[in-house]
Amino acid sequence: MKLKQVKYFVVASLLSVLTVALIGIAPKSQAQPGKESANGHGTLLVPGEKDAVRRQFSLSARRGSDGSVKGNAVQHKPDKPADADGDGVPDSRDNCLSVANPGQQNNDGDVHGDACDADDDNDGILDIKDNCDFVANPGQADSDNDGIGNACDPQTGPPTNANQCKNDGWKNFNFPRTFKNQGDCVSFTKNGK
Repeated sequence: MKLKQVKYFVVASLLSVLTVALIGIAPKSQAQPGKESANGHGTLLVPGEKDAVRRQFSLSARRGSDGSVKGNAVQHKPDKPADADGDGVPDSRDNCLSVANPGQQNNDGDVHGDACDADDDNDGILDIKDNCDFVANPGQADSDNDGIGNACDPQTGPPTNANQCKNDGWKNFNFPRTFKNQGDCVSFTKNGK
């Protein structure tokens, strides 16, 4: 069934309900022609080819002067794709249905946009505990203990104690300079040069 056919089928069904309700107000023999009516309105969510479309209608039924019942449906708002979070992106293409994110940023390319993704780099560490939200670093290495992981820290250093220089730790530092070897790093922690 095409969109237009679905729309008119749904409206015709609602009008039928209103017409039956109006007929039930008074039997035809007791009817007061031209003085009985029933009204209604509602929002219909009609599936479309690309997006579900929200349509608002006013419906009315009136008993005519001859005792017959006639109905009418008027669409009173333009078609609008469903957009639960109001960000201007239709729900069918929105990567965060309940959080407004008009730019649809999605750092890790998964199904969740950054605005509602609990792990923006898919490294298995939730953003709330991740020291690099947008760069995968499951080990969470932070050589200079500044709270920013080595993987995303533009300035790692200076080392504050000799233990940070051991086991190739000296290779992680780039501030205030890079070190030639472990001894160079240890020397820096002692004399700052």
